[in-house]
Amino acid sequence: MGSGAAPPYEYASAALTPEQLAALPVGQMTPFAEELLAQPVELEGCPGVRIVEWRPTSGREATTGPTPAAVSVLSAVCAVAIDAFDAFVAVEVPFPVPAPADVRVDVSLLPTGSDGPVARTLADHDGRFARRDKTFTHDGAVHRIGGYTDFASGQVFVRHDVLTGDGSANAYVAMIFAHELFHAMSWQSGLFMTHGVPRGEADERLARRFTASLGLDE
Repeated sequence: MGSGAAPPYEYASAALTPEQLAALPVGQMTPFAEELLAQPVELEGCPGVRIVEWRPTSGREATTGPTPAAVSVLSAVCAVAIDAFDAFVAVEVPFPVPAPADVRVDVSLLPTGSDGPVARTLADHDGRFARRDKTFTHDGAVHRIGGYTDFASGQVFVRHDVLTGDGSANAYVAMIFAHELFHAMSWQSGLFMTHGVPRGEADERLARRFTASLGLDE
């Protein structure tokens, strides 16, 4: 289907008011009930992985919204990543690592913050994403991110521009999605906890090699 097809998905309820947003607790990365899709989007070929939140940018719904074409892209990337995990780990890790029997991942697709201030964005460093691990520029600014995996909740967050302007897949977002799925599978399989300290850096290096092995260079 074309990328401009009308999104068939609805949110569970109306958007939060400015007053309600101001009252939200700092560091609550996972979506509230009001922010969830009325029905999660199941990804074909990836049982257990579902899109529970999708925030398009107004005026750019064709590239940032939950269209059938975007869902198809995410389904394809997810299926490839999950199928490749066992073989990749067998080569890259010098000891047995059990495969996650049932991968369970909830995914939020969010704006990056480059389109201006919105209530739910990956760039909300001082609010909803205040507790995420951060890296900084030489002048102390927080690096922007295109994706993040919250191990505490098992939630994956990915930027929402799955398609490009001509309706084709955004290769950068495909890479980010596969990268974050690796982190989720690493955590669920127990691989993450076998890394030396700092574990996050070791898992990040493996995730980069994983996406490169899929032809999704970073």
